[in-house]
Amino acid sequence: MNGSGVPQRKAAWRFVVAMGVVSLFADMTYEGARSIIGAYLYQLGAGAILAGLIGGGAECLGYAVRWLSGRGADSSNRHWLFLYGGYALNLLAVPFLALTGSIGSAAALITAERLGKGVRSPPRDALLARAGERLGHGSAFGLHQFLDQLGALSGPLIVAALVLGAGYKAGFAILALPAVAALLTLVAAQRLQIRPRARAQHRERLPRTFWLWIVFVMLATAGFAHFTLVAFDLAAIGFGPAFIPVLFAVAMASEGLTALVLGRLSDRRGFLLLAGFPLCGLIGTAFLFLGSTWVPWVGAVVWGAGLGIQGAVVRAQVARSVGEGRRGEAFGLLDTMTGVAWLAGSVLLGALYTVSPEALTALSTLLEIAALGWLLFYVRRKVPGPA
Repeated sequence: MNGSGVPQRKAAWRFVVAMGVVSLFADMTYEGARSIIGAYLYQLGAGAILAGLIGGGAECLGYAVRWLSGRGADSSNRHWLFLYGGYALNLLAVPFLALTGSIGSAAALITAERLGKGVRSPPRDALLARAGERLGHGSAFGLHQFLDQLGALSGPLIVAALVLGAGYKAGFAILALPAVAALLTLVAAQRLQIRPRARAQHRERLPRTFWLWIVFVMLATAGFAHFTLVAFDLAAIGFGPAFIPVLFAVAMASEGLTALVLGRLSDRRGFLLLAGFPLCGLIGTAFLFLGSTWVPWVGAVVWGAGLGIQGAVVRAQVARSVGEGRRGEAFGLLDTMTGVAWLAGSVLLGALYTVSPEALTALSTLLEIAALGWLLFYVRRKVPGPA
């Protein structure tokens, strides 16, 4: 490595760590809120259908806007404008839930929070991919995902402790602290940003390999059972209600550690590790829905590992496939299509669950095998980067 390469790598590491800390505080804020939003809507008088409509509609909007956000950030080259606007909406909506007293105002803030996350995610990933050119894309996304999951773990635990003693409004109010911390860290991160090596070509087309990745990710994601359905099944078979959040925390810890380790390894063996995404979906789903006693705990570890591969290894491979000028749009499309696939898959898996858990597992297996087949027979011949 030449002398100038070492300072560039150090600068890139500093930027990735700074953005990771932003995500740590951000996840602490909105994941802490999401852990109690359902119960808070119930307290406000919302029925199950209305609560589902509020949560599902907000989530859908948050995914739908990502393509527009990524495209807008790329075409205007104002990634930081989208970041500041998205993070402000995403984070500041949360503590204002402490001031709500009606279902309507709560629904508006819940929707604003998801909309803000949708706006800021693609430009953030585009900037991380730029740093990944100096570090290795897997290393950059893996470290970021690891720090992100630390926040996702700690936020709900902090809120749970406060709600137990002081109620829901206090739980939302305390989240103003990590929200402000995230925004202040974002200002520091901008000062550490990595400048592009060359002027981006905004009119370049998204390469064919990107669309091959989209199909792979959609197939694999559709076969991944959402944790809402997992928790429903565990409750139905008598799994202790106090253990279900702990099981989710185990999955999130597995996601973060997998992203950190395999993200870095993917810079040398990226393609081979991608096969782990559908394999984890297949094995994790089977263990979660067909096991008892200790088996779901193993399933949670495998299920979380699959999400870690999706968050770090898949994103790194997409970054390798797309040029600087279209990465925001590429990540926005990836997120939007992932959301569509997860929604469609959840509906199908949920419908089959009413028949039997075995029927759900069978469909999940078929989808994950189809994803593996697509990866091996269509993508392998076109993939750039490490094999």
